[in-house]
Order: sequence, then structure tokens, then C-alpha cells
Amino acid sequence: MSTNRIFEPALDRVLVRPIVETESKGGVILPKIDREKAKKSRSLPTQFGEVLAVGPGPRLEDGSHCPMKVKVGDTIAWCCAVELAINYNDEELVVIDENALLGVVREA
Repeated sequence: MSTNRIFEPALDRVLVRPIVETESKGGVILPKIDREKAKKSRSLPTQFGEVLAVGPGPRLEDGSHCPMKVKVGDTIAWCCAVELAINYNDEELVVIDENALLGVVREA
């Protein structure tokens, strides 16, 4: 696949680069997770990541799109069970429906 291609999520989907264990600017520890263990667990862990691309938003009855609540560059949280892992440009990324996100991490 050419590196000149751009992945554009469809409708209300969000392309995300998961954050590997690190500390956020605000000092919050963002844990690395074991995805296989998470899928077998009853208590599914929260994952954090950076939004790389967003779709145009869900289509409304009149054919227009409802604006997305997240934007490129946002740090978001989601439950691992709702992600779809993809390999794009030799990088492990995930695609998530916006309505499945738990929230956006913002600086206070």
C-alpha cells in the first residue's frame, strides 16, 4: 500500500492510535493493556489513544451529516471490546464508532 494514501473513516467512525503505557501531560498514568486478556475478562479495561482521523458524522434524514464531537488530536478513552484493530501503513491502529467512546481527555 502506498504511503501517500489517507484513511478516511466512514460516517461516525474514528481512527485512533492507541497510547502505549505512558504518562499524560496532566500526570495521569495511561496503562498498556493486554488485548487478548481484556477480551476474556469480565471487567473490560479502558484504553486511551490519539484521534488521527474522523468521519463526516452520522447521516441525518435530510441527507446532511451530524457534526462529530471529537476532532483530530483529541485524546480519547474507550472500552477495548468496541474497537476494530487494523494495520495501516505498518502501524497498529483501531477504528471505533464515536457513540462507543467513553469520553475525551482534556487539560483542566
